[in-house]
Amino acid sequence: MKIISNSVNVKGIVITILILIHVFYGCVFFYNYGYYKSEQYMATVQQKDLDTNLQQLQQPSHQQQQQQSLERNKQQEEKERQEREKDKKEDERLMKLEDEIEQKRKRDRENALKELNSIRQHNITKYAYITYVDNIKYAQGVAVLKQSLEDVGSIYDFVVMVSMDFDAGAIHRLQKIGAIVETVHPIDVPKGVSVQTERWMSAFTKFRSWEQIHYEKIMWLDSDLLVLKNIDDLFDATTDNPLEIYSTIDANANSCVYDDNRIQLINSGLMVLTPSLKTYKLLLESLETIAQHTKVTNDQDVLSNALKWHPLHYPEFGAQIPHCECGDRRLWDFEKIKVLHYTAGLKSLPKPWEYFSDTNQGLSEPQTTNPNKIEYQGVPQCVKGLYDLWHDKYDEETFKLAHGEFSLQDWSKTKLKEKKSNQIK
Repeated sequence: MKIISNSVNVKGIVITILILIHVFYGCVFFYNYGYYKSEQYMATVQQKDLDTNLQQLQQPSHQQQQQQSLERNKQQEEKERQEREKDKKEDERLMKLEDEIEQKRKRDRENALKELNSIRQHNITKYAYITYVDNIKYAQGVAVLKQSLEDVGSIYDFVVMVSMDFDAGAIHRLQKIGAIVETVHPIDVPKGVSVQTERWMSAFTKFRSWEQIHYEKIMWLDSDLLVLKNIDDLFDATTDNPLEIYSTIDANANSCVYDDNRIQLINSGLMVLTPSLKTYKLLLESLETIAQHTKVTNDQDVLSNALKWHPLHYPEFGAQIPHCECGDRRLWDFEKIKVLHYTAGLKSLPKPWEYFSDTNQGLSEPQTTNPNKIEYQGVPQCVKGLYDLWHDKYDEETFKLAHGEFSLQDWSKTKLKEKKSNQIK
């Protein structure tokens, strides 16, 4: 029993010693861990303090911040001032450049104007358009022709030859619209000479254009033409030979079939010529000669036989109004037309001054028993449009030319009364 008791005491002592050892090592561990954590904590705190101190050292004071802000503002203002100064200098440079350009343009315009005036002063006496009229009806066409030339900016003289017995009041009114009027004797046509249409007999008087020797070149224009685009350049594009002419062609207003042979036939509605008394004499002699061999003689027959003629492009020059119905652009291309010719060939169409559409407060298709007026009806729609185009230039001043102080409105009312009177009869 004593042995067992001693054995139990020894075990208790051993266990106690072991417990104490564990407690000791536990205390050492916890001490070391706590010390480690404490050191780590202190290091962190110190680092934070250090960072805080550094930030405080790096951050300027409030006064320093204000100073820095003022300096930045000054710098920004200086930069903006420099930019404004730069922009101002650039604007001044551009304004100066614009002034120089404008001054140059002004000088160029003045020089060009002086040159143009010089050319005009020279060419106004150098070139001229010319036509002939011997009755008051065709004087209306002459007035519109003159207006159309002005509208396209022609700068040359417009000469109107009139018969010796032409109405004095009409002569005054022609002069009032800027025409140079010259009275001439009609050409003495040899006995036995007949023309295709009696009204064409006066066409021989266009030969007197060659008597205008105070001009270097003349462009003859029939009174039933309408100029749509400037044709002044034709004067310089043609020869100076008095035995040659440039003329429109007879493209056969009676047909829409293009015929190459038609370009062989002259239409003297528009001619560019060089005045010459010798050529004028030659034309009169040729008239007598041709009349001896042909029953019907027109001015165009004489011109094509006596002179060398060059055809002007069709339909650009002298497009005949019936061709507006044609689909062939070789006969009708309105965008290219420079000169319209209100001629109808053998078709029964009126001259534009004999036709008054609804847009002009007149008659759309007048029919009258008056022997002095042409009877017609069934005018093609496109031709009506061309009549309206002519009437756009046939203003009240033109009516006065034909009828004195008689206004367009009064004239239309009178014509309507005549129509109603004829219908009652």
